[in-house]
Amino acid sequence: MLALTAVNIALRALGEPALSALGDSPHGQEASDRLDELVDEHLGASPFWFQTATHFATTTAASGNGKPFIGGEDVTGGTSGATFQLICIDSEGRVYLRRTDGTVSGTGETLTGATSEATIITSAAYTALDKNRSWPFTSLPEQFARWLAHECGLDLERQYKRGQVDEAILARRVSMARIHAIDFDTGWQGWTANSQVDINRVRQAFTRGPVTTDPLYQD
Repeated sequence: MLALTAVNIALRALGEPALSALGDSPHGQEASDRLDELVDEHLGASPFWFQTATHFATTTAASGNGKPFIGGEDVTGGTSGATFQLICIDSEGRVYLRRTDGTVSGTGETLTGATSEATIITSAAYTALDKNRSWPFTSLPEQFARWLAHECGLDLERQYKRGQVDEAILARRVSMARIHAIDFDTGWQGWTANSQVDINRVRQAFTRGPVTTDPLYQD
């Protein structure tokens, strides 16, 4: 999501019209700065599955063979030869990957899933991600960007227009956006971990005995 798009979502909470540039409103740059703060707060406090990605790339609409990818499968770049683990694909078609081998380079290459045989074509150079550093807001999967944009709007409303807007409505929007983001992330994580042994539960079973009915496998 573009920072300006997120700022305009946030400014709706103040009843302000959409901006053409961040400088068009005294609250525009403030909202942009708050979005960066929210990224640090949420990604630092609660690491998410998508943060295991080392790169992401935009893809060409309706490209590839139309087959669905499988979460966690190996993916190979047709031009670079680099191999990745597929972490997730957001609602805008951006592909998040964890490099496992080779050199990441080139633009417009075809990514092919080793198991699914699905293909998709990247439309720009890969963007490198560093789990040890703050991510730019524009690097977030669309679902997470939308959540933080709504939360930013609620923060601005509480600061500047408390009582003038139905805060409960804004809070519900934040809650729903958060649910969608978390469901997106845990869905891809669960897909990847499906049928893999949960080592922590195995250790607990051998240490304490079978005192729980929780399965040793994640469904």
